[in-house]
Amino acid sequence: MGVGGLVVGIVGIAFAYFSVTNEAFSNFLIRRRFKKMPSAFRDLAGEYRRADQIPNDSPDQRQLPVWDSRVREKDRLAEGLARFAQGANLDRDALARGDDGYLVALMKLVAIDPVADDTRRVAQAAMTDVPPHTDYATLKAISVLADRRLIPDDLRDSIAKAIDAITARLGTDHDDVAAAIRSKLRVS
Repeated sequence: MGVGGLVVGIVGIAFAYFSVTNEAFSNFLIRRRFKKMPSAFRDLAGEYRRADQIPNDSPDQRQLPVWDSRVREKDRLAEGLARFAQGANLDRDALARGDDGYLVALMKLVAIDPVADDTRRVAQAAMTDVPPHTDYATLKAISVLADRRLIPDDLRDSIAKAIDAITARLGTDHDDVAAAIRSKLRVS
């Protein structure tokens, strides 16, 4: 067997393996994309994740919530991630398969500039267990998609399940927000 036959054989085995384990192949491609994400974006996404470790503020006379500093920092970082992703034209599918730093960038992008296929991306990403800040950004993205009537009929159930998953993570205190978004789904 020559070198050409060997190469064809190896490619065939790889194709067969990845055909059987499509998810493994998809994850392989995602890891390659993430490695190609600019290091400044990866660093900013890491800062966003680490912001969850900011301790609660001390209660003070202004009566701000104890989480105020953490949320303000996460807001700042999330806006930076979205601006970076938009300016660098980062792949939205890769963002949708990332962690909460990547996901919040996607959700902020969707809220300011939704494009075709964002509904699918949001529905997929919403099933990822993330901190509350990212869940709120996801609800905002869903609300924008509904307001702009960009949720196709065939994805309404997926979006409804995404809202259910998010509200289950956030708790019953946010049922009113979820109900408002669900009503937009019915009207759209």
